[in-house]
Amino acid sequence: MTISPTTFTNSGTINVASGATFTRTAGFINSGTLSGSGTIVVGTGAAGLINQGNINPGGTGTVGTLTITGDVQLGTSSILNIDIGGKTAGTYDKLQVSGAVTLGGTLNAALINSYYPANADYVPILSGASYTGNFAPTNVPGGFTVGYGLATGEVSRIIYSSAADPSDVFTNTSGGLTWQTPGNWSKGTIPITTDNVVISSGYVVTHSTGTDSINNLTINTTNSLNVSGGSLTVAGMTSLGGTLSVSGSGAASLNGSLSGGISGQLNVSSGTLNINAANSNSINLLNLSGGTLQGTGNLTLTGNSTWSGGTLTGAGLLMVDNGATLTMNGGTKYL
Repeated sequence: MTISPTTFTNSGTINVASGATFTRTAGFINSGTLSGSGTIVVGTGAAGLINQGNINPGGTGTVGTLTITGDVQLGTSSILNIDIGGKTAGTYDKLQVSGAVTLGGTLNAALINSYYPANADYVPILSGASYTGNFAPTNVPGGFTVGYGLATGEVSRIIYSSAADPSDVFTNTSGGLTWQTPGNWSKGTIPITTDNVVISSGYVVTHSTGTDSINNLTINTTNSLNVSGGSLTVAGMTSLGGTLSVSGSGAASLNGSLSGGISGQLNVSSGTLNINAANSNSINLLNLSGGTLQGTGNLTLTGNSTWSGGTLTGAGLLMVDNGATLTMNGGTKYL
């Protein structure tokens, strides 16, 4: 369907079914409701979609992806309504934009289909080529936090922290993907010794300065933290589905158990990584290319790892699990 009057404002309901396309390349203002799982085609800039009403991807209580080809401006009266029935694609609503997104207005999210989230679950709800701004306010289920610009092509996601394990979640609300920025954390402060930290970012979060101590650390699969400067100490458990890197002058100390045997990765190119828990330390992949890996704890490698440089020292043991390999190359190795 194509609409082409000089100006067009929708004050009713436009439901674009899956496989259908609604086209208005001169752009339009929505003060009513847009819903469905089809495609809306608009222009860019002032010829994009200016939303001052409701956007319901899929439909109320029904999940779906509403695609908008062009630019989208979510005004102060905009309301984006998202239903979440799981964390895998097809079980939650998503607004998928090909162009630039200007964020604003209200985000409402609701759980459906008996979805019971686990700690550190996240759901990408809005994508775009670029974005500016934030939602205000955000009305999300208990335990959820809204994050921004945490993966390529991703504008916003919501991240869960369980009531049994309340966390300071990295949201990147202030931007820059930096640990040291208080506004990048769900609590509005840099994590402290009593905080359990969740890194949910497809990009690399960087810790470049400061002396920081936290309780527990969770890095989700495909997500990454690089300690390139300063020091970070984890007193409790480190759950590593993604990657922890130590580079530059950085120092990281994992004093509690390390659980990363399924998909976790440790990269040490310079600096120092300390593994100090006596037992229950495992990692799928270790890349030791420089710096120092040391400590009093034992570390079990469950996948294929590489030691091409740097120093391995300390009282702890490095153990290669049955079926795993450790490839050593690049000259003399020091134990």
